[in-house]
Amino acid sequence: RWMLSQPVETAHSEATDGGGFDVSGRQPVEPGYLTMRTRDLDRARAFFGALFDWRIEPGTLEGGGHVANTHFPMGFMQTDDVDTPVTVYFRVDDIEPYAAQIRDLGGRVPSTNEYPSGGNAECVDDQGFRFDLYRPAAGY
Repeated sequence: RWMLSQPVETAHSEATDGGGFDVSGRQPVEPGYLTMRTRDLDRARAFFGALFDWRIEPGTLEGGGHVANTHFPMGFMQTDDVDTPVTVYFRVDDIEPYAAQIRDLGGRVPSTNEYPSGGNAECVDDQGFRFDLYRPAAGY
């Protein structure tokens, strides 16, 4: 499935209703990173590099690869577990309030982690959808 879009700045400048919108990185929360799972990172690097001209560099985690030349931050994770092929990371300023609300809403937070690139919480909503919360470290 493919989707076409236009830059937010263009859409904002063409708004005719006078309402417009702001993009602040705060509420409402938007995706902040996307990880595609692959069994073979070298093959994914070759395929998507040739297809989209992506430059996939080593990630901060072993088996990871970061797409270094796109505006939207994304990467790959080499794993045999490809049942969930894509993980969406929602960028937040503070993980714990969101994790608490996920639990209050009937979801689960199986684990939280800290990495040099920041912290994350693995989450599952009340219907079983797997996603992550992501709090980037300074400079990421």
